[in-house]
Amino acid sequence: MARRRKIKSINYSRPMLLFILCSLQIYIIIVLYLIFSHSIPLTTIFSDIQSDVNIKQMKTILLWVNNRFFPLDLFSGGTDMFKASNCSYQNCYVVKNATEFPEMSHEEYDAIIFNGCPRQNLSSDATATPLIRRPSQRYIFFQLEPPTKVPVCDILYENFFNWTVTYRFDSTIFWPFFLVKDVNNRTIGPGLNMNWINPEEMLSIDEDLAAKLRKKKKIAAWLVSNCWNFENDRVEYVHYLQQALKRYNEVVDIIGFCGNYKCPMTHMKQCEEILENDYAFYLAFENSFAQNYVTEKVLRGLQHYMIPIVYGGVNYSRFLPPGSYIDALQLGPEKLAALMHKVGHDENEYFRYFKWRNHYSFVDNVNKSTAACELCSKLNEDTETSVYTEFRKWWNHPSMNCSEINGSNDY
Repeated sequence: MARRRKIKSINYSRPMLLFILCSLQIYIIIVLYLIFSHSIPLTTIFSDIQSDVNIKQMKTILLWVNNRFFPLDLFSGGTDMFKASNCSYQNCYVVKNATEFPEMSHEEYDAIIFNGCPRQNLSSDATATPLIRRPSQRYIFFQLEPPTKVPVCDILYENFFNWTVTYRFDSTIFWPFFLVKDVNNRTIGPGLNMNWINPEEMLSIDEDLAAKLRKKKKIAAWLVSNCWNFENDRVEYVHYLQQALKRYNEVVDIIGFCGNYKCPMTHMKQCEEILENDYAFYLAFENSFAQNYVTEKVLRGLQHYMIPIVYGGVNYSRFLPPGSYIDALQLGPEKLAALMHKVGHDENEYFRYFKWRNHYSFVDNVNKSTAACELCSKLNEDTETSVYTEFRKWWNHPSMNCSEINGSNDY
């Protein structure tokens, strides 16, 4: 009897099983129809549930106006940049536009990052600066251009910024244009106090590098697009340098919009190969003199086997090892031309400028900066609230007169 009851029970449940399977198939068909026919993203079902919860559990960072332009465009949205950099804290979330989370008011964000002067292009806009500010909220000044290009003249910005992220050593968070690595790939610079190896103690270059350097046929190149830069007289300097080089029958080849040789951005790799193979020196002339302002221009010389001739208002020993560069500002055009001719035609002298390659390397830091990790760490750990009381004095160039820029002290 027990055997019959078991068989009878199985026969009885089979219609129910068929009903469940049919219902499941219908459900799957409906879901697939909604997704593919009505273009509903797979994440939609979850995003509405998670966004309200997760975004408030994270350290939120809002990019304020003009976030499509440099340097705010260096920030990717969400948590991507913190995860990609393997930051110790990865709970920071970058919001590139406040409309992404319309339910959040500006004062709810943990930090707001401003691209230089927040009201620079929005002086008549009522939303040029946030209307309400939470006491624990961080307002952050982020700029990689010099103050001559991005001045801050409005008195509004005194007692406004809590933190700064710039190329200056005295910033809250230091974002240099490049990093210096030792032979163990440890980051050692740039820094205020660099402990470089003495050039006399550096190893000589090997024969492979020597053979590569012997193939160079031209004295110097300058890749430049701004021909009317009068902030630091670099165009005038190059003019006099060209005059001085004539006595040695040599010339600086000017490449780009300002010269006879063109190099579109789409062909930059090929242009740099030509520079590397043909030229002995490279003019790494900054477009502005500003405190600690040394850009990636110098990397073109260092990474492409040319001696960089630097021109900027900084102490280059904080950025480059001795014997790796020539400082044009210290020499003047006449002495520089003589030194270029001497070193460029003396194999042993020329080779000495490349001994640093046995001990150091340089990597671009603009697009892959670890500063993002430091920012996230500070948002998690730094509970003290401070403010720049004299921000304009700290940021602006000492010789700059805001009234000469736009006729008033209100930008």
